[in-house]
Amino acid sequence: MAQAKAAEKEIHNGHYRGPLHGIPYGRERSSCRKRRPVYLGGGRPYATQVFNYDATVIEHLNRVGAVLLGKARDD
Repeated sequence: MAQAKAAEKEIHNGHYRGPLHGIPYGRERSSCRKRRPVYLGGGRPYATQVFNYDATVIEHLNRVGAVLLGKARDD
């Protein structure tokens, strides 16, 4: 909700980032986010792997103001 409210405020104040600004999306469980565990299809050695960076697509969506709703299932 905080991301959505921030996007709405930016757009209202004339700072429009482009066509994805304020658009909701769901990310795949396997796309990495900084300091968050990643679901890797049950691979035991990597079950607790945590990255120190965001996936490129997550960085881009954050930069253009898209709003993360949550993780999507990969089934």
